[in-house]
Amino acid sequence: MPRSEILSKRLRVSLFPRDPLLRLGEHQQLLCWVEDCPVKPTLFWSSLEDHPLSALRSSNLTHSVLTLDPVGREHEGSLLCSVTCGEEKRQLQTSVRVYSFPSAPVIAGQDQLKLGVESALTCHVPDIYPTAHLNLTWVRGDTVLMSGTSGPLEYRFTPQKQDSGGSITCRATLEMEKLSDPNRTRETTSGPLKADYSPSPPSDAPVVVTISEGVEVMVTFTCSSDGAPPPKLLLKKGEEVVQLDEDGSPLTFSIRSAALEDSASYLCEASNKHGSQAVSSFVTIRGQFAPTSFSLYFEVLEGQRVTFTCRADGAPPPTLVIKRNGEELHVNSPTSSSLLTFDISSVVLEDSAQYQCDAFNQYGNQSEVELVSNCFHSFPLQVLLSSEHPVEGQNVTVCCQTISYPPSAVTLQKMTNGTVLSSSNGTFLLVNVTARDSGLYQVNVTNDLGYQIKVFSINRELKSYSALIIFRIKVVIFCIVWPGIQLIFWRDFFFFSVLNN
Repeated sequence: MPRSEILSKRLRVSLFPRDPLLRLGEHQQLLCWVEDCPVKPTLFWSSLEDHPLSALRSSNLTHSVLTLDPVGREHEGSLLCSVTCGEEKRQLQTSVRVYSFPSAPVIAGQDQLKLGVESALTCHVPDIYPTAHLNLTWVRGDTVLMSGTSGPLEYRFTPQKQDSGGSITCRATLEMEKLSDPNRTRETTSGPLKADYSPSPPSDAPVVVTISEGVEVMVTFTCSSDGAPPPKLLLKKGEEVVQLDEDGSPLTFSIRSAALEDSASYLCEASNKHGSQAVSSFVTIRGQFAPTSFSLYFEVLEGQRVTFTCRADGAPPPTLVIKRNGEELHVNSPTSSSLLTFDISSVVLEDSAQYQCDAFNQYGNQSEVELVSNCFHSFPLQVLLSSEHPVEGQNVTVCCQTISYPPSAVTLQKMTNGTVLSSSNGTFLLVNVTARDSGLYQVNVTNDLGYQIKVFSINRELKSYSALIIFRIKVVIFCIVWPGIQLIFWRDFFFFSVLNN
């Protein structure tokens, strides 16, 4: 701990603190002591200023304490500690400095700001001491606006609309040597600035039009005006009100997909109780395509009517083309109409295809594609049998003939026992039929749009087969009627046998 000493051959005198810097109102003590005095010393405090020292003194054999409670401005100045040791005398002098920085700066005048009129903000620090060491600075963001000493410090400026909602800071610094940083600088930031308006009519309210071109054309209107009180803004398309803003902020309105019908005169009107202003601007949309409109009916049945409608707007008017699988079906003249239709009066299976609408002019083109895939077509269901009266043990082929779209599922079911057979191609094989296989059968042809049923029979009286076996027996008779003469007789006998199955 630093201290100052006056040394003699036998006597040393010290003070603490050596260079006291004391805050007003606090309890502080100064200490003076002597060393190497062989006898009982005498210690005495005195002021070198032109006023008496108002402090409490207390001493023991070698030390004397000067108590300042509280520290006041009267304690500021030079003090002297005098020591007598026998015949020797010594004196040690110090300078007491005092200060006061009880609170942060105070900003005044925020409620007197006028938009467009020179106004003043004042910054001061209550009960600051010493004021000669005070430095005040006005700051906005990182920008120093002005500085001054002593205080109060006045900052004069003309509030603008963009100043509203912002803030400003007053920074106070007490420039005293050995004063620590926490006690050295303090600052205050204003709340959001709000400038009152001086009564005035609205300024001109121009319409700023921004056009952004890409896949779609976007048009943005911006309208603004100054006045006091803030004027309300109204945007019109002809006589139609498209947007109204009453808070005084700039009005913004966008058309994200501009079309030909958006070409019109747009007017921005600004008004308050002191007057009104209006400015108009004509906007023309050119070379722009609204998305093509393409309509048709899905899941149509064979024979129904299908209508394709293609529409597009553009400048100049676009050419419209309807295609099927890439081949042109119908084309309109660019000057005739923005609508193109194509009819299929009675749809058939072959009409299932991809249909496309193209719209184009010199500025570009657009396309829309649709797929007609749910067109149902069916020939009458036919069931063919390899034999309607099969022989027992014979194989019978059942062939179901139909044409449909989407493809159909084909099943065969014997109606008496419910057995169901499926086929991908409509052909069924009944192997080694017997009497048990006779009876009624049902064929069912089904797709997503409907079904057909056919019932047929396999005859219950199966055909029989038989074989006629003929046996022929020849009988020969020898007869001797005369010596040397033989008579021979023969006769055929026939036997019949029938073999049934």
